[in-house]
Order: sequence, then C-alpha cells, then structure tokens
Amino acid sequence: MAFPRLNPALAVPPVPTLALAALALLLPAGPAAAQLRDQADTMKLMTAAGISAAGGKILNACGHPTNPRVMFIDLDGDGSGEAVTQDIDPACYPDPGTQSLVLHRNAAGDWDVVAKVPGVIRPLGTRSRGWADFTLQAKGCQPVWRFDGHGYVATPCADAAAQASTAKPAVPPVAPPPSAASAPAAPAPAAPAPAASAPAGPPNPDLALFPATHGDFAPKGDCTLKPKVTIAADAIRLDTAAGAGTFARANAITNYMGPDDDSISYALHGGGDGLIVSVKGDGLWSMGGDGLSAAEKALDAAASVPEGKAALRRCGAAATATAATATAAAPPPAAPAAPVSGQASTVDAFADKDAMSDAGFRAAYLKVLGPLARREDWLVDMQGPGQQKAVSLAGTRYLLVAVCKPHDCGDNAMMVLYRPETRELFGIVSVTGAKKPLGNPPPALRGEVMKLWKETWPAG
Repeated sequence: MAFPRLNPALAVPPVPTLALAALALLLPAGPAAAQLRDQADTMKLMTAAGISAAGGKILNACGHPTNPRVMFIDLDGDGSGEAVTQDIDPACYPDPGTQSLVLHRNAAGDWDVVAKVPGVIRPLGTRSRGWADFTLQAKGCQPVWRFDGHGYVATPCADAAAQASTAKPAVPPVAPPPSAASAPAAPAPAAPAPAASAPAGPPNPDLALFPATHGDFAPKGDCTLKPKVTIAADAIRLDTAAGAGTFARANAITNYMGPDDDSISYALHGGGDGLIVSVKGDGLWSMGGDGLSAAEKALDAAASVPEGKAALRRCGAAATATAATATAAAPPPAAPAAPVSGQASTVDAFADKDAMSDAGFRAAYLKVLGPLARREDWLVDMQGPGQQKAVSLAGTRYLLVAVCKPHDCGDNAMMVLYRPETRELFGIVSVTGAKKPLGNPPPALRGEVMKLWKETWPAG
C-alpha cells in the first residue's frame, strides 16, 4: 500500500506539510510499512534517527539535505521489526561516508537508538542475549556488533573471529548465505599436486550459483577417456594422465556477451587465479593461467582451444539430446521454475536479507556484470554506500539494489532491478563516468529505469 501523507498537527516538532509528505516517501510501503502505527509514530522514528525537515527539504543530523532510507528487520526475535536507517553523506560521516542506525521501540512506544555504525549492516546467523549479531558489508575483516542488554557493542575484528566458534546459533538464522552441498572427501590424486594447487577449505559459494554448468566433461563426451572434468556445487575435480586435483575454492567469472549468453568461467584457485575453465552449454574449454598444477597443465594441453570452441563435451549429452528429440512432439506442460536453495521467491522475501546473500540474485547479477566483475571489486563486494528497496514498474514489483564506489560516487555507481519470480535482472552501471546498460531492460521500461537512476544517483 502507498504510505499516507502525514498530518502536520501530529508532528513533533512541527515541520512544513510538503516536508512531511517527503518524509513519508522515504519509508517502505507494503508489509514493512505496517511496522509503523500511525503518522505520529512515523515522526517519532524520524526524529529519533536525527532526521528533520526545513524549507521543504529533508535534513540529516549535520543539517545537510539528504535522502535516507528505512527498512525493518526483526533483530530481537519478537516478531516485530527494528528500524534500520541508512544515510549516505560523505561530508557528514566518516569513512565510508554512510551511517546506519538501529532503532528499537521501547515499552512506552518511543524509538530508542540501540546501534550507530559507520556503513551498511549485514545480519549474521548468530545471536547475543537473544538479538541477532551483525557486521558490515565491506571488504576485509570487519567488527561484529553484539547486543549487551542495552545496545549493540562492536567486537574488534580479531576478537570476533576468535569468538565465532562459541557464538550461539540464531533461531531462525538471519540472512543465511546460499547453501551448497557439503564437500565429499577428495579423491586420492594419481600424482602429488604441487604447491601451486588450490588450498583446502570450505566450498566457494560461487560453485553453487550456476547449476547448468554442473556435470562431467571429457573428450567426445566419453567419460572413460581423459582428461575428465567434474563441476559440482562443492568442488571442481580434474582427472588427467598427469594426475588428479580437487579445487573447492574455484570462483565464478561471468562472460557477458549479451542477455542470452550462457558461458561461465571458473578460476580454479579462486580469486581469479589458476587455470581458467569455461563452460557453455554442453561444451568445456580452458584458457591457461599461472602457477598451474600438473593436472591443470595436462587439462590445458588438451582443452586450450579458441574461446567458445569446446574441447571437451558433457558426458551423456548426445544421448540426452536424442531422448529429448524423441519426446519433443508432445512435451509436458511447463511447470514454474522453483527457487534454488538459498534463493528468495518474491521481492518481500528480501526484507530481512541482503541481496548478495541470495543465490538467485547473485547468479543473475554476476552474469550481467561480465568482465566488470573482474575489474571493479566494489561492484561485486557491494562495499560502498547504497540502498535496497522494493519498487513497482508498470504494475510489477522489483527489488532495487544500488551501490556506489566509496569516495567516488559521482562517477562510479550501479543500480539494478531484480524480479525473483523470473530471475530477470537489468539496470545501469557507471564506471569512471561512462554509463552502460546491464542486462536487457524491456523497451517499455527503459524510460522508467533511467528516471529511477536519476532519483537514486542525482550526481551521476
């Protein structure tokens, strides 16, 4: 539902009617808006958050014109959401130029600030005194904020890591990461892997993002031949004449050549290092790399061919294609695609989670970024100021996700719209001032997308 205009008579302190209406527009619509009781409650929340109005403008605690956002997350587990405000103003707040507040409704019905943090909060799957712990959406080791009975207190990064193993699991967990199958025991290598092979560790969640790439690949699609490559949600495994190898930390690198391109690459050592293995449909090829193990070198010797020319084929692909052709005359009715594990099915399901923790969003987003995912870390890590909210375009609800590069928002920013039901994602990105579309916005919506861009990034 649309948020109602506020009644100036209920506002304390009183502010102009136009400013009150503007404040209402900052707040979420739909189920999240039900967290606010009435117009007076809205003003109490904004006042507690240090947001005021003057001359028809919304002002933050520094008195600067601003456009803060509000979302509701149930951090204390009582079924009623705490308000989380986010304000982007590098001239007001220290690095990274964003401040988030967590506000809790007290017994008297007023809003108390229980946390003030420099950045964008990311809830964790643990709790302290019944409240969800959270950290920041940023690169590197970040502090963990834990509730001490009165408010949130930051635990330094090193101490937070040491305490992680003793933290009490949250029930239910808040914003869980995409699930992936537990890694089975690695096969014994036919030859010892050199030190350059990927280190052991938990599976990289990237491996579970693109299930269409999973399977066994070998020369002519015959898995009795070597080299053989197995791509699964827990690891990529090589079986070659020179030895075997298991790579659980491989990361996905998308190759965006257009909205219908389905090629995906993996860097076997993670972080873009090691042998690059690419998959498109039922074909696989390699593209070299540095510090390769014996198994990687053997695979590359057999599978390094011009890009897009498959050296290995998916095992059983020919038989599958024949069976599909035989039954094509009377195909069964198509069923709606079910969300994959860890993927939200509606826009409202994102109310309590950050978009990059959702498997469906992450896969679609990395796909449209393409080579930018390798060159612009801030786009992948979502480490800068930004926002996430539900919007409606032509009667369809989308999740809007926007982020900009820390300290350089004017020339480097991104905004995408995501529809979980269809896994459709499109938007705009600006890198060093040059804008380009992401994905394939429907022609009828392109004007609305540009309008949203200008509202989200007025300086861009």
